[in-house]
Amino acid sequence: MSRAQATAMKLLERYGMPVTITATDEATGQTTQREAFGAIIGTPRYALNDAVPIELGDELLLVSSTGQPEQGARIAYIDRDRVVAYSEAIHDGSTVAVWRVLARRG
Repeated sequence: MSRAQATAMKLLERYGMPVTITATDEATGQTTQREAFGAIIGTPRYALNDAVPIELGDELLLVSSTGQPEQGARIAYIDRDRVVAYSEAIHDGSTVAVWRVLARRG
């Protein structure tokens, strides 16, 4: 674990919240659930990607590197159950330190 990854994990565990990410493999129908920590960092003010426009109610989150959120997966936190509309890894060299996630109602 890199120093940036360890620091991000420590801060998310301390100030964030538990997050559950549920992904379903369309080919096999198998469901995978991962536990991680995350923090809501606000609502997006601009599109993170040209292919994913912002919608009313979208939230930006930082998710610990263990989460590995993929587009289309379900993400549950607090009393919310959302869909991962977009995710991107924030790297520390070749290691994923944290994920930036756009969570959408749906």
